[in-house]
Amino acid sequence: AVGFRWNAHHEEWIESIPWINLASIRFTWGINVMPTSTLERIYGKYNISGLYNQIQGIGIDYEYIPNPNLKPTTSMQYNAGLDLNLFNNKIEIIYDTYYKKVDNLLFESFLNNTAGFDKLYSNDAGVANYGHELALNIRPLPSSSDFNWTFSLNGAYNKDVLLQLPSSFSGQFIKWDYGSGKLLHMVNRVGTPALSNYLLQNNGVYATDADVPVDPVSGLRYRTSDGTFFKAGDPIFADRNGDYILDQRDYARSGSTQPLWTGGIQNTLTYKSFQFSIYASYTASRTILNYALAERLGLYGAPFGDQAIVPIDNLDIWLQDGDIAKYPYPYDFSRNSSVRPFRYDQTLWEENGSYFKINNIIVAYVFDRDFLRRFKLDRFRIYASMDNVYTFSKYSGPNPENVTSLGRDQSSGYPVPRSYTLGFNISF
Repeated sequence: AVGFRWNAHHEEWIESIPWINLASIRFTWGINVMPTSTLERIYGKYNISGLYNQIQGIGIDYEYIPNPNLKPTTSMQYNAGLDLNLFNNKIEIIYDTYYKKVDNLLFESFLNNTAGFDKLYSNDAGVANYGHELALNIRPLPSSSDFNWTFSLNGAYNKDVLLQLPSSFSGQFIKWDYGSGKLLHMVNRVGTPALSNYLLQNNGVYATDADVPVDPVSGLRYRTSDGTFFKAGDPIFADRNGDYILDQRDYARSGSTQPLWTGGIQNTLTYKSFQFSIYASYTASRTILNYALAERLGLYGAPFGDQAIVPIDNLDIWLQDGDIAKYPYPYDFSRNSSVRPFRYDQTLWEENGSYFKINNIIVAYVFDRDFLRRFKLDRFRIYASMDNVYTFSKYSGPNPENVTSLGRDQSSGYPVPRSYTLGFNISF
């Protein structure tokens, strides 16, 4: 790694500007090489199991095929920054921008069943991350004033792009999820964010049977891969390849799983011995899949299940011919296993995951030290605080913060409580 810094405020032409107290420009470059291979991945693994003629058996582990060509992962990063202190340090600005490229990223591929082995590890993937970060601190009042105010704002814009995949995938790798039962499919596509959801596009609900498209060649209505025909009250899934059959070829990359903007705001006010502070955080430009609602509606597909259902009267649900609704008909239990109207892998659950949250508010009073010396005390502070104050968000689910790395709602158990605290700090 190598770094460069120019303290411009020491230059004569800047020293003549009285309102600039500090001005620095930074630039760094670094590279990091990290081995990702193991002896097992390079040479393979043998398992000791079983007996043959009373002799311990040793056999090949066929989980992944040996790859002696594995290389270490290489990370290279540029970073440029600007530091400014203005107006007698009343305004402080710190700005950074970066670009990080990771090559020879370890990638797991599943092999054809004719290969004899299940997986192959290779170094044929690459990803780039870039973004901007800004921190702003403002102290507008003189330090001699009884009233002081500090305002701090920080924000970050971060984005990632997949640069490379193994050539056998032709620029796209789909990780199908059929094992969990929730169909949480992922897609890696070169030129797009590295983590993306792979979903069926939901365009509403069929109001009548006549709204279901008909194949002009066969005369058959749009249907699922098992031959179930769509009808009124069913979801409208986009037929992306135009074959009038809903299958794996109708999925598409959708949404923004990672937030583009994150940051926080801190406000601190003091007047003599009184203190007040408030802290808030925000996230913007993120898509959340409201799986809490999907699970809630999915319970209606099991009329003899042992889980308690939640009323859905407040939702825009199709109930009869001609209804223009957002959510499919939930009471036709026979279609739950074929049409799967509330399946997780659809854009019906996509919502705006942006939020602004007031995390914490504190009010405090610090007693005068001259007064405390009478009682042989050094410091005495009493305070009241409130945590998890309020969240401003258009998200209809339980909590826009409680999501996975792919923006999938994982709300379960008890919600995050709002807490109130009274306390004191004492020093002798």
